[in-house]
Amino acid sequence: MADFKLDVDSPYPAPPKEVLRFTHKAINYQQSAIRYRHYGKNIEHIIEKAVTFDEGPEKDALIKTIANHLKKSYLNWNRNSVDDDVILQNLAELSGKRLQLSEEHKLSHTSEILARNKKKKFIKPTGNQFGNNQSGTPGPGGFHKMRKKI
Repeated sequence: MADFKLDVDSPYPAPPKEVLRFTHKAINYQQSAIRYRHYGKNIEHIIEKAVTFDEGPEKDALIKTIANHLKKSYLNWNRNSVDDDVILQNLAELSGKRLQLSEEHKLSHTSEILARNKKKKFIKPTGNQFGNNQSGTPGPGGFHKMRKKI
């Protein structure tokens, strides 16, 4: 602000101008395109890894887990109901049609996913119920006991 023109007494020497005006080199981040932002880049990596699995029950379970994760991510982003066909189309597109969920496997219901995502309400304890002192504030170990009770 003062461009080193102030006369200030200090127990330490003033830093040189060059040190304060030094800027670091910018970090280069990967600029890769994400097809579906609500799924993220990591799910694309997981899908690419799943494609390499041999056919069998393990791969089928992995595909079902990925599809349910896609549905959960979609619902977290949009908060609307989504048809399973949309999720399966997105999975096929992301995998280059190399991953298909069989007809016998069904995705989790939307209401189940949304119920798991709801925030749990905090219940304020009263009195000495959870190891509180007379003022009503948690005493030693009060929060720990409260967490176990709830």
